Amino acid sequence: MGRILEARNLRTQGRSQALSLIGSGAILITAFAPLMNVPVVGAVTYFNCDSPFAIATGVLLIVLGMASLTFALIEKYSWLYPLGFCSMLIAIGTLVSGKWYLAHANNSPSARATGLLDYFTQTASKGLVGRSSLSFGLPLLIYGAVLVMLAALVRPRGFATINCEPQPR
Repeated sequence: MGRILEARNLRTQGRSQALSLIGSGAILITAFAPLMNVPVVGAVTYFNCDSPFAIATGVLLIVLGMASLTFALIEKYSWLYPLGFCSMLIAIGTLVSGKWYLAHANNSPSARATGLLDYFTQTASKGLVGRSSLSFGLPLLIYGAVLVMLAALVRPRGFATINCEPQPR
């Protein structure tokens, strides 16, 4: 029985470290990956917008990715739960705020057009916002967060070995 538990422990150790390394790499890449594609403007990342909150979120993702990479390398898998959870919260928050911004930009009343140029400018800006789409950054962040939490879930646990042989007296 003790050998079976030991073999099971060795079998999950490699998987857990591989999952956590891939997940933390995905979290690190997401900090620089495009979150949204806007026509004419291009790809929007955490670092190329004017919002200090978005830049702080990008820096937080780098910190979370480096921390999960560190804990994966030193094999402290129980610390990966909060790191993966925080990464998932950032992904959900980014998705919700992006959808809210798109809905708000499409439905907000704009100033009355005073000339032909104003009319075309307002129509074009609403058309650009309406044609923008999500990019691969958010799915990659969700993938990384799930892998990090999964690595913490399948981490090797220390089992007490059961010695079936009677002890000499």
